[in-house]
Amino acid sequence: MLSEHIKEDAVVKLYLSSREPDHSVSGEPPLLGKGRFQKIVSESEVEILLEEDADREFQKNICYEMYIFSLQEVFLCSCYYKLSYLENESRILQMEVVSPLERVQRRMHQRVSCHSKIRYEVIPPENVRKALEGGEGSDGYGPDLASARDTLVDISGGGIRFTSRKKIAEDDYLSVRFEIMEKKQVFEIKAVGQVVYSGKLRNEENCYDIRMKFIGITEEMKKKIICFVFQLERDSINVRWQQGGGFA
Repeated sequence: MLSEHIKEDAVVKLYLSSREPDHSVSGEPPLLGKGRFQKIVSESEVEILLEEDADREFQKNICYEMYIFSLQEVFLCSCYYKLSYLENESRILQMEVVSPLERVQRRMHQRVSCHSKIRYEVIPPENVRKALEGGEGSDGYGPDLASARDTLVDISGGGIRFTSRKKIAEDDYLSVRFEIMEKKQVFEIKAVGQVVYSGKLRNEENCYDIRMKFIGITEEMKKKIICFVFQLERDSINVRWQQGGGFA
C-alpha cells in the first residue's frame, strides 16, 4: 500500500522500464525525471512535482520504473504516464502505479558530491589480508586530517572518489580515513579499498583523479555512509525547493 510506506515529499526518480525495447542493455538507463511526491491521489495514482520539465520524454503506453527514496528505505515500482500540468509555474506529473512496491538497496550506489580531507596509505598486496582484518596497514595514515592535502570529491555506499597529489596505480590497495557528518556530529570513517581508476587531472599540475571501491569496511561505517549519502540527496533537493519556491 503506497500510503503505508510513502510520505509526501519523498524523493522520486524515473527511468525507462527494463521491459521496454529501448531500455539500455549496458549499464544504468538514463534518468528521465527527478522530483518528489506532491500527492498520493489513490493507491494506484500519484502526482510528482518535477525538478525540471521532462514532459517531452514521457509517453503513454510506455512502462517506467519509479524509485522512491523514503526516510529509511528505497522502493521500486512500475508505472505509466497519465498526464502533466502546470501549477504555480511548476510541472506536475501524474503517474499510474501498476505493480506492488519492492524494497531495494539502491542507496548503496547512489553517489553524491562531498568535500572533505582524506588520508590514505598504499597497502602492499601481501598485507591486504592483515589490513582487512584490522592489522598492518590499517593505522598508517600519518598526522591528523586537518593537515591533509588530498580531498574527497564524491562518495557512495560502494566507494569514493578523491584527488591525490601523488600518482596511485590502478588496482592498488589503499587504507583510507576521512570524516562525514552524522546528526551534526563529525564521524570518522576508516576503510580498505581498491583503486578502479587513476588519471591525471588536465587543469591541475601534479593532481590525480582517484576512484576506489570499498573491499573492507564495517557494517556500522557502511550504514553511516549510506545514511549520509541519502541525507545529502534530500538536502540538495530541499535547498533548490526553498530557493525558488519550487524546482528551478
